[in-house]
Amino acid sequence: MFADLEFDPCLPSCNTYEATELLLRDRSLDPSINNIIWQVGSVGVIDMEFEKSKFHLLVDHLEKDFGPDHKVVHYIGAVLPQSTTTMDRFTIADLRKEDVARQFGTISTFYIPPRDEPLVYSGIAEDMGSLAAPAKLHYPMKWAGPKLNMISTFIPYERDVIAQIDTHAAPEGYRKLHASAARRNS
Repeated sequence: MFADLEFDPCLPSCNTYEATELLLRDRSLDPSINNIIWQVGSVGVIDMEFEKSKFHLLVDHLEKDFGPDHKVVHYIGAVLPQSTTTMDRFTIADLRKEDVARQFGTISTFYIPPRDEPLVYSGIAEDMGSLAAPAKLHYPMKWAGPKLNMISTFIPYERDVIAQIDTHAAPEGYRKLHASAARRNS
């Protein structure tokens, strides 16, 4: 999911919840970080009768924490090489539409990007050595789709390694790995 949607769960952080658990425990979603909600198409289902899903309760919860105009991504990762990945974007208000809600199943996941800038507590920032330190962490990462440039978040050593990838040559004496006989014959 992180690779497909091209976001870093470390910046500005990430919480994940199972949809029914989120509602049963009345957990608030933090609009200043990445949020992931699993099994959105089977909210409150305990008997495998998925038409009884209480999906509308999840939408109410999302609207309370993010508002109706915030975007969410409906994600289903490819599970086989010939499968496709689903990455559809909707506003929270769109989730109330019957034709949209019908698209979500037990393997559907929502990615909800941050809406707000995370708070920085100056006392801790001072203890870390600088009030400017949090700004160097590139908060908040705005989800920008497939052209998101993450290079600026790497340290100099990592940038140097990345810059050398195109000219990398295997060291002398390197033994190339090959598939085992069992794998070649399968």
